[in-house]
Amino acid sequence: MTQQEYDAMLAEMRALRIYRIIRFRQGCKPRTIRSNVTLTEAQEHCSREDTSGVPDVHWFDGYDYMRGCSPKGE
Repeated sequence: MTQQEYDAMLAEMRALRIYRIIRFRQGCKPRTIRSNVTLTEAQEHCSREDTSGVPDVHWFDGYDYMRGCSPKGE
């Protein structure tokens, strides 16, 4: 298997994973605010300016892979 084929296989596997969006606040337990999203949806959400409270309040939204979950429609 070439490096290019391997990279393509990894990209395909990542596209099939399901993620959750987590809100992290300083001094508080992280809280899931949205689940069952694709990697693209999670990255788009977390890239928005309104998904962090810096510098006034210390919080931000991040994402995590939801182990054991199937993609939408399966």
